[in-house]
Amino acid sequence: MRSMGKLLAPLSAARSLAGGDSANNNTDTPELAVNVRPVATAEELTAIVALRRAGYGRHRPEGRHASMADPFDRATNAVVLAAFDKSDGALIGSLRVLVSDGNPLELDEFELLDRSRLGRCAEGSRLVVALHPLRSQAVLALLKAALVICNERAVDTMIVGAHRPLDTMYRWFGYDDLHTPPRWFVPGGLFPDPHCVLIQSREVLCERLAAGCPDFHRFGLLTHHPEIEPLPAGEANPLDRRGARAAAPPQGTPDRRARWTPPGSAPAESAAPAAPAGIPAAGSGGVGPCEMHEACA
Repeated sequence: MRSMGKLLAPLSAARSLAGGDSANNNTDTPELAVNVRPVATAEELTAIVALRRAGYGRHRPEGRHASMADPFDRATNAVVLAAFDKSDGALIGSLRVLVSDGNPLELDEFELLDRSRLGRCAEGSRLVVALHPLRSQAVLALLKAALVICNERAVDTMIVGAHRPLDTMYRWFGYDDLHTPPRWFVPGGLFPDPHCVLIQSREVLCERLAAGCPDFHRFGLLTHHPEIEPLPAGEANPLDRRGARAAAPPQGTPDRRARWTPPGSAPAESAAPAAPAGIPAAGSGGVGPCEMHEACA
């Protein structure tokens, strides 16, 4: 799979620098060119929202009109991760992780899965990267940070919603479709493309990574990178200023529950927010998913 080979190329290069397969487990590896950490300020979240809109707008023009203001970004159980270029601080990509812990997941709104037997769940969403020279490394670092969060919080089940062809990447990593054949849905008001739900036990996913993707298994689970700083277990989402558990989207948020929107429909036009001062835009000006697609989600 050529696209996956391009995505994983930074891992092969890092393994060579570290001495091949003889590199010790749980040790620092060659320095990454990106930093990954939780988004902590409203200004940084504004930059993330602008990146999302640019990504979906590049994929489909109507994506520029989609509302990316998302109450789940500020939920108590959310971690919004961002990847930055270490050399100049440019924002390269972002990924959000929601851990259930008695709080809702975004996919709950669409009534697609029964979580009663899934234990503690984590939902990955809003994966987006700029067309930046470090985009592949940024995606891998974001995925590693999400995996670290799931391990530290003893998540039982990992869930993602993905559109084509990003769903292929998740299947390659070891996820299975929730429905067979896949049941495609369009999240109303957010994305113009059909998505499917993929799911996997955390333990099974780690086993599949070890067997089928050893480079990412080594990178994601067996090595330490000080450049990757996921939110430690027990710490609250720094974007959540309510000080209470997020039981539901804030009042006034449009209800997207069970909304099945036909492809091609788009909400009214609104201006995309600009990246705030102090957070440089990614160098190339475009957005894409590390050789996989024009936008990740």
